[in-house]
Amino acid sequence: MKEKIQSEYDKFESIARGLKHQLCTMALTDVLACLHDKEKENPFEDFDKLVADLKDFLNKNTMPDDIDLHGSLKNDIESYERIFDECRLSMRTLSWVSNEMDESGA
Repeated sequence: MKEKIQSEYDKFESIARGLKHQLCTMALTDVLACLHDKEKENPFEDFDKLVADLKDFLNKNTMPDDIDLHGSLKNDIESYERIFDECRLSMRTLSWVSNEMDESGA
């Protein structure tokens, strides 16, 4: 029975070790899909430029050996959401001001 438990444990350990690679693949696929432009002659041109710029940046700068990918992506998404919410609030306020100016003839 102990061998069966160890066998199952080993399976889950293998899955857990592969999750970082899987998360990288899924995130990269999402980025590529967002930047893909079927209308361009080279639909991956924006992505290729982004990758080239990032490679150049990484070659010139020291990066930590083990990045907490999950935490980093989570922080990036939370930051994106905060900034997006602030933009929407600012746009709403500016829209109100613009409408008030239109109504007052200013």
